[in-house]
Amino acid sequence: MNIRGRHRVRRIFMDIRDRIEFYRNKRGWSRLKLAEMLEISYTALKNWYNEKQCQPSLRTIQKACAVF
Repeated sequence: MNIRGRHRVRRIFMDIRDRIEFYRNKRGWSRLKLAEMLEISYTALKNWYNEKQCQPSLRTIQKACAVF
């Protein structure tokens, strides 16, 4: 697969963190507000973006689906 093909695949299959960030920005919410709505600490949410190995739990993803 060439570079352009990889880029296209990346756009189609966004990381869950990227999707949450996209919808958060679309609504104009701060990360702090989203963390409060998801009932998680701001530090936990911040770690999603600072650490490659850190992913939201299934419970948190379900809550994100409900708020968006």
